[in-house]
Amino acid sequence: MAFEVGIVALTMVKADRAREFEDWVRSVVVPAVSQQPSFAGRWRLVRAGSGQDPVPYAFQFDGSDLDEFDSEPALVAALGEERAQAEIARFEAMLAAEQTLLVFSPPIIEG
Repeated sequence: MAFEVGIVALTMVKADRAREFEDWVRSVVVPAVSQQPSFAGRWRLVRAGSGQDPVPYAFQFDGSDLDEFDSEPALVAALGEERAQAEIARFEAMLAAEQTLLVFSPPIIEG
């Protein structure tokens, strides 16, 4: 299986908000992005370890176009502008640091 380019959004969440964050992704993000064909089967959320503060999560996206995976338009389409902005503010309040976006290329060295 060949490696394709991908985006990782490293997302550091306050430990006391980790459960809320996971519930928020399930109840707000998943329904909104499931209506957008560009997201279908091309993203996942993973969590690193346990007992860490902040809790490291990574959204992984298959593809290299950052605009293609912008969730704000999906939230606005699903929830309306006002509620989408409220949900984005809720998300930002759960973060311990600003999200870091990284675009990965195919391997440059393989073993």
